[in-house]
Amino acid sequence: MGSDLNKLLDNAFELHKQGKYDEARVIYEKFLDAFPLNVDALNLYAQLLIHYKEFDNAISIFQKVYEQTKLESINYEITKIYYMKGDFEAAFRVLNSIKAKSIEIYNLLANVALKLGNFQCAIDSNIEILKINPNLYDVVYNVSVLYANLNQIENSLNFALKAFSLNNKDVNLLFHIASLYDALDDKVKMLEYLELVLSFAPENEMLLAKMGIEYTSIKNPVKAVSCYERCLMVNQFNYDALVNLAVLLIDIKNFDYAIELCNRALKIAPENIRSYHSLFLIYKAMQKSDDAMSVAQKMIEVSPENHLGYGCLGDIYFEYVDYNLALESYEKALTLAPDELTYLYNKACCLNILDCEELALNVVDKILSIDADYIQAIALKTFIFLKRKKYDDAMHTYPLMVRPDIKQIINGGRFSKMIVDEKSKLYYQSHWNREDISNKKLLLYNNDGFGDSIMFSRYVSLLEQKSNKLVIETDKNLYDLYKHNFPNSKVVLETDEPFKDYDYTVSSMELLYSANVNFENIPFSQGWLSVPSEKIKQLELNSDKFKVGIFWQGNKHILKNRFVNISELSPLFELSNISFYSLDITDKDEETLQLFEKYNIFDCKNIINNFFDTAAILKNLDLLITVDSSVVHLAGALGIKTFLLLPNNPEWRWFNDNDKTPWYDSVRIFKQEHQANWEEVILRIKKELQ
Repeated sequence: MGSDLNKLLDNAFELHKQGKYDEARVIYEKFLDAFPLNVDALNLYAQLLIHYKEFDNAISIFQKVYEQTKLESINYEITKIYYMKGDFEAAFRVLNSIKAKSIEIYNLLANVALKLGNFQCAIDSNIEILKINPNLYDVVYNVSVLYANLNQIENSLNFALKAFSLNNKDVNLLFHIASLYDALDDKVKMLEYLELVLSFAPENEMLLAKMGIEYTSIKNPVKAVSCYERCLMVNQFNYDALVNLAVLLIDIKNFDYAIELCNRALKIAPENIRSYHSLFLIYKAMQKSDDAMSVAQKMIEVSPENHLGYGCLGDIYFEYVDYNLALESYEKALTLAPDELTYLYNKACCLNILDCEELALNVVDKILSIDADYIQAIALKTFIFLKRKKYDDAMHTYPLMVRPDIKQIINGGRFSKMIVDEKSKLYYQSHWNREDISNKKLLLYNNDGFGDSIMFSRYVSLLEQKSNKLVIETDKNLYDLYKHNFPNSKVVLETDEPFKDYDYTVSSMELLYSANVNFENIPFSQGWLSVPSEKIKQLELNSDKFKVGIFWQGNKHILKNRFVNISELSPLFELSNISFYSLDITDKDEETLQLFEKYNIFDCKNIINNFFDTAAILKNLDLLITVDSSVVHLAGALGIKTFLLLPNNPEWRWFNDNDKTPWYDSVRIFKQEHQANWEEVILRIKKELQ
């Protein structure tokens, strides 16, 4: 009898396996009518009911089996049914009741926990699997993804790298690791893994474009250019690659190719203002201001509701030194983007240059209410106060302005943000803040211009009184001059490596704060530098006439109004009783050389190797005529009679003085009466010389 029953059950099971579910069901049910507690029949019947999606009946039957057998494998089957029917709470409850868990059970528990949004439980379950078998790649990868979902990036990365050690050819994993390094702001490592992805998909257009952007962000233009060029080989019509590559080519001065790329981009998207903006930047870098102006006007024509065109137009008017029109353009840009900090800042700069300092300060305060760390605005506010000789007000913001994590540079009359080198950051960690340094080593260094270094070197004797161990780190161009003039200090040459033997540091510009400057009683205004007589004799200028040195161009990138066209000085050159000497050490264009020949102007370029040579030449002159530059500071420090040509709204250090400056007794100011008009200034000087 038992043998016949087993055959009947085996027959039903065969029908079940063959997919003849209805026939199998009839036999199972007849069998269970006769033997309702047969465990094998109940088990097989429950499995069949799952096919019919009769989940509750199947669970009920499995529960009967469990009551008889107490086998935990039956609870595992019940859990799977709860999972299939979407009752994850019940599945979670039953799974947790299973004491002896296998890899399969932990895997199901992890999946159920995920359905319930319990990521930590899913992680714990997968980790239990890895205790059983630590080399299951999919499980290690899953744990990494789960940690990423919880924003536990470091944990996620650890498991991702473990997965990478098990399988280094899974592109999805490589993307995942790259995204984790991106989240940690480690762009270099991110790109390392994206390069691995690229090795598997070398023509992935989107990936190449993304990598171009990322290489640009870490200042690796060579790699960025390569990525964009490869992207364009895959798809020559990739708009983003065309425009981004065009901008990159500006730095390497490949302007023709950059313009070609912009024109290709314009054919693809003639109304997209990004193409015009890139073209604008190219012409601006080429110093083709008229072409840049045309592009800016085209931007406004194409997209009058976009602020970019007006902002670019303002930049060009600023280049043209037409600050009224620049201001008007920035104000139009601000009507479209009222909180755009760049436009607000540029507006403040225009107002400052136009002598509307209170209005400029109001705009600066608005900027700082939006971004309290906007370093350019802090710098502008500080220098407006300094220009007004409001030392105490200026010193509230001055320490913020000179901090080296982000430093401002003057660019075309506006302060631009730049990241300072690691050396300056290191020095600043020990910066002197008026502490007692009587027995301390103080390092004086300079990370600003030559003029700043010379101007503030007047305080070296003060520093020598406060610290008997002063070290001056300086550029090679100033080394000989400082070595001669500061024998009581140790003068060292500036190198890429930081000087290490110091207790405190102070930069030249920080001395405004650290030395507690009194603008009403500036020390050594009569001069403090000297040149040995033999050096002066060595560079003697042979002329019986009145000897006048000329220096007509400072750094035009710093302030646009710090230069005079040499031809504008021609009325002076016509004076027959004067010999003129050029102290400009740059290469001269043909027009300048012709003018030198016409008026017999001696070019000192070939006899000047450093500022010590320039100082010796200055000592041989009767007068220096110069724009705002390092040379005026050197002349003032030597006590050389100097006529200083200033724009009508000069840099802060010349305050609002119109004739004399408290910095240098020997310097007389000749300031423009009208903006950008040097003619009347030159005529006044000519009258003085006649």
